[in-house]
Amino acid sequence: APPALERVAEAPADGPNILLISIDTLRADALQPYGSARPTAPTLAAIAQEGVVFERSWSQAPSTSPTHASMFTGALPSEHGVMGTHDRLPQRWTTAAEHFYVHGYRTFAAASSVRFARGVQLDQGFEDYSVYAKGSQQKKTQAALDDALRYIADAPDQPWFGFVHLMDVHAPYRVPEPYQSRYLQGPPSVPPEKTVRFLHRNRNNKRGVSLQERLDLRAMYDGGVDFVDTRIAEIWDAVRALDRPTVVVITADHGEAFLENDYLGHGTFTYESIVRVPLIVWAPDRFPAGLRRSTLAQSIDLFPTFTSIAGIPTPEGLAGADLTAVARGETELTGRSVVVQSRKFYSLVKDEGLHLYKLDLAVGKARSELYDLSADPDQQTPLGAEHAERAEEMIAEVKAWGFRQRKEDREQWDLSEEEAEALKAIGYME
Repeated sequence: APPALERVAEAPADGPNILLISIDTLRADALQPYGSARPTAPTLAAIAQEGVVFERSWSQAPSTSPTHASMFTGALPSEHGVMGTHDRLPQRWTTAAEHFYVHGYRTFAAASSVRFARGVQLDQGFEDYSVYAKGSQQKKTQAALDDALRYIADAPDQPWFGFVHLMDVHAPYRVPEPYQSRYLQGPPSVPPEKTVRFLHRNRNNKRGVSLQERLDLRAMYDGGVDFVDTRIAEIWDAVRALDRPTVVVITADHGEAFLENDYLGHGTFTYESIVRVPLIVWAPDRFPAGLRRSTLAQSIDLFPTFTSIAGIPTPEGLAGADLTAVARGETELTGRSVVVQSRKFYSLVKDEGLHLYKLDLAVGKARSELYDLSADPDQQTPLGAEHAERAEEMIAEVKAWGFRQRKEDREQWDLSEEEAEALKAIGYME
């Protein structure tokens, strides 16, 4: 059992299993249900047809640990303190896994990145927790998948809350054939083994990345999306073989930019290409098939939605919203705001009916840009001075969400040399 946790209740006898699948670095528009022009990820497309697609969904941050900490706690990065590579989640936070455990659920997690090392303390509340940080993305993800399939089939008399993290889409963009070359026209101008370094060196496009290089990077990335889809197929088969109803929620921690805003990769900036992520909920016995919802959704909504689906109490004070009634097709939550935070940038997305506005704010600087995403979904042209009043209102709202982070709220992860090497291998060289 997780340390110092006591069960306070038995899980509801008819409680469903809940499986959260996080596909690292998967931008929403790389999938068919989100408008991909390529026939990518057929399994995810099929799950979407049987499930509910949240068309407008954001990650809480442009990087892995902060967004997952928000998924697990229902709190914003500025609250839980995980903002960068070296931060860890303080033990005082109650995670979804801890909450499900004390309410009688079995809990497990299988992750394929050093960003889930135990020192980051995202393991709080999981009875079974495996993390793979060494070797190729493929090897790490295969090991995590093998564990996940074992956990899914285990102890069927008790409902479980499970988390699976898949790393195949993340650079280096290197997956097995036929996926590696599926969208490439000839040999790639950036060799797959050099993609991590290439992304890092050309983040801000200083030297001028060529059109061919950009197309090839995107082609290899999409090949990774097709390959990770085969992992999803295995998980979906395993889930459908169970007697107990299982709710599957598929999302991502962030996306990947291919110079839409003169930026390559992810981290730091909160552009749409980096923070618009899929959110697909599959539960054929609970939610209508093929439903598409326009309610704004974000990572912090997952925790209260899970407890609601499971029929266990929801902790007080969670910042997110319960999306269950939305997924049932009973309502849309209008007028919502979404907050995305990195250490240097904050974004506020606001649903104003006919317009979806986004404010990007540089932390500590009087620099902000306002966009109308309804007319400009790729965030290409900031709105002019005639919108200054709306911008001021949104700046005030961002500040009300907790603009500055108190230093005392942050705890540091004490990395081993091996963990630092593993970070370097996937492009975190800070």
